[in-house]
Amino acid sequence: MVVSAIASTPQTIPFLGWLSDKIGRRIPYIIMNTSAIVLAWPMLSIIVDKSYAPSTIMVALIVIHNCAVLGLFALENITMAEMFGCKNRFTRMAISKEIGGLIASGFGPILAGIFCTMTESWYPIAIMIMAYSVIGLISALKMPEVKDRDLSALEDAAEDQPHVVRAAQPSRSL
Repeated sequence: MVVSAIASTPQTIPFLGWLSDKIGRRIPYIIMNTSAIVLAWPMLSIIVDKSYAPSTIMVALIVIHNCAVLGLFALENITMAEMFGCKNRFTRMAISKEIGGLIASGFGPILAGIFCTMTESWYPIAIMIMAYSVIGLISALKMPEVKDRDLSALEDAAEDQPHVVRAAQPSRSL
């Protein structure tokens, strides 16, 4: 992970920040979550297979770490800041980040250890990474685009989306 931090972190985080400034927040989120879903199984199989060269295993670690962790981390804070209105931004960001962190980072390793022990396999770890990424992908698909949103707006991004208003039907009284 030291190699990942030194070699790829300086490129991944600024690149995704730049990309999200150009094309919006949703598309990079969708790309990173989809990449994590697609790459979790093959990358973890390379990592646990002892027949691969150490350099190949290290590349697999770096790739999955960049997609599933660093890529999403690069987008998380700015997206959440733009997602929530200034009235409740701190509270809603804290709740969103901490509950997700508690579940994924707190209980995740415990559950992974239990499931891996029960199955005597690495499959539960890959399934958990994919499940977390599916949750992120669904969230990215449902969230409004927040790029260049006014950070002084009081409403949350979901609240200031245009609502469909249907015309009232004329009453037919006889």
